[in-house]
Amino acid sequence: MRDLLRAEDHSVMLGLLAPERVAAFLLEMNSRLGVNGEITLPMVQNDIADYLGLTVETVVREISKFSDEGLLRRNGPGWTRRLSVRRPERLLTMLPRLSALDLPPISDPVIQKMFSS
Repeated sequence: MRDLLRAEDHSVMLGLLAPERVAAFLLEMNSRLGVNGEITLPMVQNDIADYLGLTVETVVREISKFSDEGLLRRNGPGWTRRLSVRRPERLLTMLPRLSALDLPPISDPVIQKMFSS
């Protein structure tokens, strides 16, 4: 059932603007693979772009913009697959309600630990 919801959400996501698509992807990866906001993306930038229906340049630009805005941190120079999602609630506000992205609330201690670095 969860896979069906993800497939449906992916179809909806393809109708979103580029920033919304990248935000949804980062939130999904954080939900599935993240540990305290730290994620290692399972795909290279070309694969992410293909998955999101965007160009590589657009994906890199959106991730750079999110990093500049303090929503995430790139854990390495230039393009890196290792990211820290610093403001998941702000990324979430960019999106329409997608069922597979109904994330549990993050507790205050976890938030404090995430932002204490």
